[in-house]
Amino acid sequence: MALNIKKSGLLLATACLATSVQAADIRWSGFGTFGVGQTLNGDGVTYNANEIVLNRGDLDDYLTFDALSIVGLQSNINLDHGLSATIQLKAVASQSWNTDVAWAYISYDLTPTLKAQAGRKLLPIYAYTDSIDVSYTYHWIRPPSDVYAVPVIRYDGVNLMYQDFFGDWELSANGLFGRIRDDDQIFDVSSEDNPTSYRVWGGYAEATLDWMTFRLAGIKYENLYVDNVETLPGQTLSAFAAEYYGASVKLNPGNWLIMAEYTWYELGVEDILGDGSNSKPLNDLDAAWYITAAYTMGKWTPHLTYSQREQKDQGSTLAPFDEGLARVEEENTTIVGVRYDFHPSSSLKMEYHLRNDNSTVLGEDSPMRGSDKIDVIQLAIDFIF
Repeated sequence: MALNIKKSGLLLATACLATSVQAADIRWSGFGTFGVGQTLNGDGVTYNANEIVLNRGDLDDYLTFDALSIVGLQSNINLDHGLSATIQLKAVASQSWNTDVAWAYISYDLTPTLKAQAGRKLLPIYAYTDSIDVSYTYHWIRPPSDVYAVPVIRYDGVNLMYQDFFGDWELSANGLFGRIRDDDQIFDVSSEDNPTSYRVWGGYAEATLDWMTFRLAGIKYENLYVDNVETLPGQTLSAFAAEYYGASVKLNPGNWLIMAEYTWYELGVEDILGDGSNSKPLNDLDAAWYITAAYTMGKWTPHLTYSQREQKDQGSTLAPFDEGLARVEEENTTIVGVRYDFHPSSSLKMEYHLRNDNSTVLGEDSPMRGSDKIDVIQLAIDFIF
């Protein structure tokens, strides 16, 4: 549930006051990105810089600072005897710099290898979930939006974390259960008076050996329902479930970074209207992947990335799309960029993106954002403290 700046400040002040009384150890840290970007294709063409982080902060043919800029402040509070708390405040330029609580959870060490947590966290669906807002920790300005585009990444609930060594392998796993409320209107169909709400559960497992890391993730959304969709005014869509799966491989030998990530997202809707008509929607399968390579030479890190996303129909029963005439969304993006670490706590990044849109409607070419080819330039400064 999003909190305004006054509530956020009160929460943080309360936490700090309580821990000060107990002489707890409080550590502060922060991060930020100030970026600019634009498309080079003329009027009417837009490019989603990163929907999952910026709540649809798009770039267009006017140079804009909003879509790529973000700042955050985090407090880690050690309460001793295995108990700790974490609070992170975040402000995003594309949302008028409104501040809300991105992280707010308490942790307790059950054993040296097992930890229980409760509160607000991010769904661990991506390899870079834990640092998704901290652009300084990776080579891009933002991870490829073809892949990092599944909406809703915050949940309120509980999770159990495991971490240990088996020989030379470092293994970690996380299982979670909670609830998501779409107060931020990520689906563009809810309102403050009528937000969507649903359960979520799942987790991930990760294994690291020297310079190799392998990761698998699975998340299930349950009892998802949407009221008053724009195209269906007054219609309440029946509750349904959705599933997400992800896999990644990260290789970091010497100065090289080679990484690939694959995601698969399915709505799992068989009767969306809830009237017994077995009404199955369009575009109920979303599959995406990327492969990236980066090489560090002193302060410079040039990199190259190719990503691809396809959202398609698996057999809609809604006429006339039940005859195979549905929209098929298909995009691929090439990113060429360089990172320059001009300061121990800050970096300058420059990128060029070329997106090809091969989407179709009724079998005819129909690009989603005004052009079948979109050229984009981006420049950003990242920092941590």
